[in-house]
Amino acid sequence: MKIKVFIMLAIISTSLPSEELRWYINDFPPYSVLSGDRIGEGVVQKLISYLKTLKPEFNITPVMANVSRITEEFQKGHNILYGTYRQTPERAVYTLYTVPYLIYQSAGILVNKNFVHRWSKYLVGKSFDLKKAFTDREFRFNVIKDVTLGSWIDDPVANAPPELLQYVNLSSDSQNAERLMGLQMGRITAIPGYEESLRMNIKSLGLPLDEFQFYPVLGSPAYQKMSLAVTKNDWGRKLVEKLNPLLINLRPAVAKDYESWISKESIERYRLEKF
Repeated sequence: MKIKVFIMLAIISTSLPSEELRWYINDFPPYSVLSGDRIGEGVVQKLISYLKTLKPEFNITPVMANVSRITEEFQKGHNILYGTYRQTPERAVYTLYTVPYLIYQSAGILVNKNFVHRWSKYLVGKSFDLKKAFTDREFRFNVIKDVTLGSWIDDPVANAPPELLQYVNLSSDSQNAERLMGLQMGRITAIPGYEESLRMNIKSLGLPLDEFQFYPVLGSPAYQKMSLAVTKNDWGRKLVEKLNPLLINLRPAVAKDYESWISKESIERYRLEKF
């Protein structure tokens, strides 16, 4: 009888999840899609489902939070993951990163074609000279607090005259709507972001896509690599070792998911990029 009980307990212990992973997400299409026709089909959401299939012992618990809250959790040393936390020297103090799992298009600038006279002077070829724009007292730029998009945007913003900047605290449906409506009405000259995310926001508001134009920032790379961020401690180091081989094998599937969100014109060039 004791042997039977022992065997049953052994079976139960191996079948139950052995490691809880608190995975933070926020409303950030196409990585986390929380509304619309493709709800739940975000790139990171699909990645979570792949990992659950490959490693059933990972008890992944998605937790909603904005970037400020996530940063606080990392800084406090709480054991968490986050899929879209760009690497910066400041964040390296309290986070570790896995191998890259995705190549993605760099952030750029969105403008309204109806106000071309207000922003065409900042163009250099097919790129937007953000540093030059910030020398113009009539330029108005709307940014999201605590969101880093790349040095080609973050550094000019950090050095910009405060009166040229408008801030929102987090990326939400209402604030995205406010930003895009401000751009449509001409109250804002430009907003930064990722083309695929901005396209989704425009469509969700029922605004005409052909009214807006996206430009890369002068001097920015065409693509970047995205890794998972985990807490910088022994738990995080062990987790990175477990995740790295899984993420390498999942790269083709994740890239295919990402392709489903970008414009058809971008797919051919995107497929040429290699890790």
